[in-house]
Amino acid sequence: EVVMKNKIFKLFLILIMLISFTGCGKEKNKESVKEPAVEVNNNDALIWEVKSDTSTVYLVGSIHVANDDTYPLQQKILDAFEASVAIAVEVDVVAMQKDTELMTEISNMMIYTDGSNLTNHISEDTLSKFNDYVAEYGISMLSSEQIDLLYMYKPWVLYSLISNDMVEDAGFDSNSGIDIYFINKAKEKGMEVIEVESAKFQYDMLDNYSEELQEYLLKSLMTESREASIKELKDMLEIWETGDELALEELLAGETTNLTEEELALYNEYNQAMIINRNIAMADKVEELLTGDKDIFYMVGSAHMVGEDGIVKLLQDRGYTVIKK
Repeated sequence: EVVMKNKIFKLFLILIMLISFTGCGKEKNKESVKEPAVEVNNNDALIWEVKSDTSTVYLVGSIHVANDDTYPLQQKILDAFEASVAIAVEVDVVAMQKDTELMTEISNMMIYTDGSNLTNHISEDTLSKFNDYVAEYGISMLSSEQIDLLYMYKPWVLYSLISNDMVEDAGFDSNSGIDIYFINKAKEKGMEVIEVESAKFQYDMLDNYSEELQEYLLKSLMTESREASIKELKDMLEIWETGDELALEELLAGETTNLTEEELALYNEYNQAMIINRNIAMADKVEELLTGDKDIFYMVGSAHMVGEDGIVKLLQDRGYTVIKK
C-alpha cells in the first residue's frame, strides 16, 4: 500500500488554493464578491514590488479558492490594484468559461478516447480503494446513477474532482477566489487582462503527468484522512489571510529523505512540472513586463512566489530589487 511519506503529494489538494489549474468541478452562477464599503483590512499581505526605469510590477500571491469571509482584502493589495493600469493572471478564467471551443477541447482531454477506461490504467488495489471512497463520499457533480461515468475519466481528473469536493466541504469555492474577483474588477474598469499562462497549458501539464504519478496522486486521497485534508485547507486560507510568508514556506516544504527511489522520482516529476518550470516562465514574464511602460498588477498563486524556487528569489538572483510591501 502506498503510504504518503512526502507532504508535497498531500499538498496537491492545498495547491488548488495556491496554484491555478482552473479546476474541473461544477460551474456556479454567482455574482462577484462585494467588499464592505467601510471596513479596512490591515493584515499583512503576500505582495512584493519590483521596478524598472519605465514600469512597476506588483507581485501578488493569490489564493484561487476562498469564501465571502475572505473579504475585504488587505489594503496593500487593493492599493496596488488601484495603482496599476493592467492586470496579469495565470489564466483569464472569466474568458475561458465563455470559450466553448476551448472547453470542448479540455473536456475531451479529460477522458479516455482509445476505448480503454480507468480500470485499464490503475492497479486493482487503487481501483478498489477508489470504489470504496466513492461509495462512501460520492462525487458532487455526478448523481448515484451517473457514477459509472467516472471510469471514463483519467486519474488526474478524478483527483481534481474529489479535491474540489473537499474544497466545497471546507466552505470555499473558486468563484470567491481572488483571481476571479480581480479579473472581474479589471474588466469593469476596462483594464487589459494579460495571461501569464493559459488554460490549455495548465491542462496539458496535468494530462502529461505519467500514469504512475497520476495513480499515486489519486491513491494518496484514499490513504489520507478527508477531515484532516479539509482542516489543512482551512489552515491554508488563514495563512494567506494573515500574509505569513514563513508559515507558507514551511507548509509547502517537502521532506524527501524517507522516500523510496520510485517515490523520489515521482516527487521530482511533480515538482519540476508543477513548480520549478512554471516559476521560471513566470519570472521571465515579469522581466518582459518590466521592459514596457505600464504598471502591472501581477497575480499568480502564492506558492509560486515564495521559497528558494519562487519568483521573488528568481528575480533577486537575476539582479532585481524585490521589496516586500
